[in-house]
Amino acid sequence: MPDQTPRRVFLVDDHRWLLDTLAHALSLEDGIEVCGTAASGEEAIEALPDAVDVLLVDMRLPGMSGPDVVRALADRRPDVACVVVSAKPAVEASAEALDAGAAAYVEKGDFRALVHVIRTCCAPV
Repeated sequence: MPDQTPRRVFLVDDHRWLLDTLAHALSLEDGIEVCGTAASGEEAIEALPDAVDVLLVDMRLPGMSGPDVVRALADRRPDVACVVVSAKPAVEASAEALDAGAAAYVEKGDFRALVHVIRTCCAPV
């Protein structure tokens, strides 16, 4: 029997309209629960709830970048799967994200791929 536990997702993006739209769209997906949002990497680190499975963070943010956030959380929250998203497909950017410890790198425009990664990149315990 497949795991029915929803994936709890925390979203980080500095574009509020995109953050709100993505949060709404993901909340309509079966098996995904949006548990919070932040507009910066610093805010995400401060506000990240204990009950979260996936951190979805934009590659380019003012201040801390997505990979910076991933590195900062690596020791503090190894239980959280970090997924870096970007509007631009770039081999170097994906390599930077994965080298920082991200579980995945996904293009923002590919919503189905994003949902798939959220559902499969972690398994709640």
